[in-house]
Amino acid sequence: MKRIFPFLAAAGIVFGAFVGAAAGAVEKPLYHVVERSETLWQIARKYGVPVAQIRQSNGLRMPYRLSVGQRLRIPGRTVEVQETVLAPDDDYTEIEQLCKIYTRRRVRWMYIVVHHSGSDSGNALIFDRYHRYKRHMENGLAYHFVIDSGLGGPDGRIEVGRRWKAQLEGGHTSSKIMNKVGIGICLVGNYQKYVPTKRQLRSLCKLVRYLQRMNSIPSRNVILHRQVIQRHTECPGKKFPVETFKRMLRETA
Repeated sequence: MKRIFPFLAAAGIVFGAFVGAAAGAVEKPLYHVVERSETLWQIARKYGVPVAQIRQSNGLRMPYRLSVGQRLRIPGRTVEVQETVLAPDDDYTEIEQLCKIYTRRRVRWMYIVVHHSGSDSGNALIFDRYHRYKRHMENGLAYHFVIDSGLGGPDGRIEVGRRWKAQLEGGHTSSKIMNKVGIGICLVGNYQKYVPTKRQLRSLCKLVRYLQRMNSIPSRNVILHRQVIQRHTECPGKKFPVETFKRMLRETA
């Protein structure tokens, strides 16, 4: 199922759409990602859970040495996550509808650049507001596509921005040249601390493969943000599963 919100487009904000039908919200165990200098006692106090329960749920032993980025399950706590039922990997009907262009203007896209948002939650509308009003970008959302994580939008949902529909250059890198020839895709999440969801990766691979075919973009030109020649960045994060992503792309070829 495809949904488009014309009132957002008319306001010049973003064309929103997603691939797959919404399955609703589900309750999942809550995990805490350890930050620098955090202690088990601080984490337990934050969630109102005894240290002993967190220790037992995660198999921790004295002296409780935690590492930055470590995921700890918080017993007795859940988080509501929105999920999406995705179409089969070989069905590109919805992707094709999603990527329709409503302008005669055509750009010779040569690269696809993968980003993470660096935030734990968000969606295209939130990012659009930030880019438009905080970073003063005339065309709003810096990316052409956003893939939601379940925190801000259904897990695996693909949102398409105005920059794609109007075939405008991106604002997703500090390289003006790359912005003119590179399609920007942003996954919601902070992959310095954890990995993308399975649905996000699946949607990413499907979208990338379609855009490659549509624009004759070779696999060597599907790159990570940190591979762009510009000022230093670790985007899309050290925990982004590069090899898994490449393998999934090959499997959907």
